[in-house]
Amino acid sequence: MPHAKDGMLVFHHELLKNPIEVCSFWLRDHCRCADCYFSETFQRNFNISEIPLDIEATNFKTENDVIHVTWSDGHESSYNILDLKDMINPKQVSVSKTLWTSADIMRSDYANVDFNEYQCNNDVSRQLVASLVKFGCAFIKNVPANIESTEIAIKHLFPVQKTLFGEMWSFSDYKEHSDTAYTNFALPAHNDNTYFNDAAGLQVLHCVKRSGSGGESLLVDGFNAIKKLRQQNREAYEYLCRTFIPAEYIEEGFHFKHCAPVINIDPMTNEPYQLRFNMIDRAVFNNIPQTEMMKFYKHYKALAKEIQREENEWRFKLEPGTICIFDNWRLLHGRTEYSGQRQMVGCYVARNEFMSVARRYGMVE
Repeated sequence: MPHAKDGMLVFHHELLKNPIEVCSFWLRDHCRCADCYFSETFQRNFNISEIPLDIEATNFKTENDVIHVTWSDGHESSYNILDLKDMINPKQVSVSKTLWTSADIMRSDYANVDFNEYQCNNDVSRQLVASLVKFGCAFIKNVPANIESTEIAIKHLFPVQKTLFGEMWSFSDYKEHSDTAYTNFALPAHNDNTYFNDAAGLQVLHCVKRSGSGGESLLVDGFNAIKKLRQQNREAYEYLCRTFIPAEYIEEGFHFKHCAPVINIDPMTNEPYQLRFNMIDRAVFNNIPQTEMMKFYKHYKALAKEIQREENEWRFKLEPGTICIFDNWRLLHGRTEYSGQRQMVGCYVARNEFMSVARRYGMVE
């Protein structure tokens, strides 16, 4: 039977290896009776301000694996002991991140799935999502080299995020937008959308036409670069976690701007959850005193140097028929300079939509 102690309830049960301790108010707040919880919408159905802060359990009754509680306000609740245990403890996920260098990823089991199998077999779709969670990237091969088939492939799992570039977009060296991507210049490794409050979660690229030379794609595991920076230069790591860097995008009819740390830390885990590194999109930097500027440049250059290490850059030529999907919050991408014709199509997927699919598959908590 449970017992109360200093606003806490301690539950002992034969189905538990160890007793579990819960806050009385938390337990009352997590009542799942029909009056408190609308199970069809998975939402609470009461006003928390009406529950007394000094709420206490006045009576318990155990029936098999269910504990019935009577509260001091007269309310009655019932809890399955194993469900209660799962609610208290974070769920175990089936896929964990694997950080990589170029040599690591080339000998790994990242997903490179067939287009038809991916559309027809849910296990293949799971494989692709698992690869995005684990390595930050995945590929779909044997896709017809056009924008329509690319859209079909992505919308099989994810809705497309609309931005100023549209939903599905196409770019070459024709300067349709005020962005260096619409040139044939080399692009150093970067994250997209640093000028948005919510940068895209996934980015999709498919080279549908290619001639000439150059134009190799490159990917870098930003989280691996962050890890190395933290190990070798703790001062730079901590500085880039707390210093806000402005980024902006300007073209006729649009002016986006956002200011955030380069390295964003999850307060629950104290681990990085997003990298916002883009040397090109940086705005005028005037939000720290000029006397501190050299400290910023020293630390920013330290991260840039780590990202740009040759062993961190995975280079490959993206050919027509292969879609590359990558986590824009983790991986950086770029390309070498090219000549001739190189037409890319692609799109963005919002972070929320990516996480929703991964959570549905039980791959993230």
